[in-house]
Amino acid sequence: MQNCKGILGLTVTMLYAMVSSVGIASDAETQGLQQRLDDIVTGEKTDQPLVGVAVSVKVGDILIQAASGCAELSPPAGDEQTCLRPMLPTTKVRVASISKFFVALGIQKLVASGKIDLDTNVNAYLPFEVTGQHAPKPHVTARTLLSHTSSLRDPEEYWVQAPGAFEDLFSQNDLFQYGDTDSETFNYANLGYGILAGVIEAVSTERFDRFMTEQVFTPNGYDVGFNWSGVSVEGRRSGCVLYRWVDGAWRPQTDAPETLSDDRPVIYTTPDLDTSEFLSDYEPTSNPSLF
Repeated sequence: MQNCKGILGLTVTMLYAMVSSVGIASDAETQGLQQRLDDIVTGEKTDQPLVGVAVSVKVGDILIQAASGCAELSPPAGDEQTCLRPMLPTTKVRVASISKFFVALGIQKLVASGKIDLDTNVNAYLPFEVTGQHAPKPHVTARTLLSHTSSLRDPEEYWVQAPGAFEDLFSQNDLFQYGDTDSETFNYANLGYGILAGVIEAVSTERFDRFMTEQVFTPNGYDVGFNWSGVSVEGRRSGCVLYRWVDGAWRPQTDAPETLSDDRPVIYTTPDLDTSEFLSDYEPTSNPSLF
């Protein structure tokens, strides 16, 4: 879970070559994949051990999947840490920017029902204005936000801690990188998807995470959610803790055991905030970046 993207990229490339040539992987090939993953976790081939790794290749039905390592470790005791739960191919783990694909599905749900037009300025939907000195006003649309061509750029933090307001990001910063003449230039911006979450909240009048669970995930039989919101108790309790190697031991970076044992969405807050009370009083569009 640290320095593993290139390793996994090579593994997945090998898998796609495998399934495209033979259709369904043989037992020997599955065992070969398992050995490769075991070597990745132990650092046998890379000198960069990992806590755990899981790989699946799915084309129609799942053709091959395997996992190695641990989903949860014991707290360090000297030089020893025990594997409390193994990593499985089905272990739930954060997917980071892959979640953007699902935000797009939420937008498409509202486009299909005629509640959102992809080419309408998002300011027509939001109770605050997404603007700035270099904002190409006609082009800040759902379509350009989805495709990272709205001219937005990420600030150092593209979210706002609760109980802060999302609109404060736009009143305090000029977040647009290009002028009108270059407004279609691609510029990857996470912030754009926070804005899209706000559009979903504005149009649906529901909190973003709840809308996604009710309108996208549950109807399709997905036991998933944003920041663990809507994930089944069993799925969350058996989820993956994300670790980094710090001071001679694997230490939780996010989704620590106490997080997985909680029942509330995981949101950034100021230390003294009552999260349960805040969430119960949350007003849609006030801060969709939390989810």
